[in-house]
Amino acid sequence: MVFKLSSTLAFLLLLHASCNKVIEEVPALPFDVFPNPCKGQFSIVLNPVFFAGDTATVKLLDGDEILTEGIIPALGALSIDMSDRSAGVYHIEVTGKGQTFIAPVLKVD
Repeated sequence: MVFKLSSTLAFLLLLHASCNKVIEEVPALPFDVFPNPCKGQFSIVLNPVFFAGDTATVKLLDGDEILTEGIIPALGALSIDMSDRSAGVYHIEVTGKGQTFIAPVLKVD
């Protein structure tokens, strides 16, 4: 017995067979960095639900070099002055509740 499939049905069957992979979810960062990109300074604000009653250690990284380090209480914010730094991509590393999160920050002229 031979079955004939229309080209559209054949395409849909192939599409379904090849696209059934589960995509991993990427969790949202428990802090906000704004403005990003920045010119003079930017602020880091922690998510008070995630960091409830705790503090977080914040590092501004240029590669592996720590440029600035500070501690933010759960309901606080930290402003970092970037006016004397050259344009480029820097990374913010926030550690709290036994976890470390990293986010890029773009410095523009």
